[in-house]
Amino acid sequence: YCFTDNGEGIYNPFSLIRCLEAKMFKKYWFATGTPTILVEALRYGEIDLTRLEKQRIPEETLNNIFSGKFNLTALLFQSGYLTIKKYDRQRNAYQLKFPNGEVEEGFLQSLLPYYMSIQEDKVKAFIFDFIDDVDDGNIDQFLRRLRSFMADISYEMIGDKEVHYQNVMLVVFRLLGFLTQVEYRTSEGRIDIVIKTDNYIYILELKLDGSADDALAQIHERGYAKPFEMDGRKKFLVGINVSSDTRTVEEWKVEEN
Repeated sequence: YCFTDNGEGIYNPFSLIRCLEAKMFKKYWFATGTPTILVEALRYGEIDLTRLEKQRIPEETLNNIFSGKFNLTALLFQSGYLTIKKYDRQRNAYQLKFPNGEVEEGFLQSLLPYYMSIQEDKVKAFIFDFIDDVDDGNIDQFLRRLRSFMADISYEMIGDKEVHYQNVMLVVFRLLGFLTQVEYRTSEGRIDIVIKTDNYIYILELKLDGSADDALAQIHERGYAKPFEMDGRKKFLVGINVSSDTRTVEEWKVEEN
């Protein structure tokens, strides 16, 4: 954690004490539980999870949860889910980040039951099914599972805004545990999602109310596979279309490279 613009980073004291006491590494911090008010606020609030660690927050709003309207980012900062990554002195603004992988994973896991009717103790098994599909190179099975998952999300939760679809995708992909990068930058643009396993690289482009063909065409037109040409792993180029009418994955096209 870092608490000031020029402060030293420190380990979480609670986790450190528990670790020394038990003489074992575990996820002690998140075992303390997730505040209900936080998850409820995230469930109904306007927040773009893909921008959570990229936006710059003015100092005057960072410590004020009710600055004009409910400030979810400030709530995440004050509750310890985000910490200071960088300070922009010229603009007097902060860039935030998750303190570590444990906090990020636990935060995303806490959101999953609110995105669909799944019990908290079933979340791990649910994610393991996705992991098996990706690890085995079974992208069609993975996308069928994703379509079923999204179809189970209530309309009140996902609405018709693109940011909500992006949030759902991010939660699932980041929980996979592989090297997953959202909005991967290349010289020609930004790939929506890149997933790397020991044997495969998945390049995914998503369209809302477009077509899988258009998404796949964008991968080719902008040369999204070029950065990985020298990598010996098998590549999957995946174009995905999400429909705001059915509120789930409508179609996909896959090419092996």
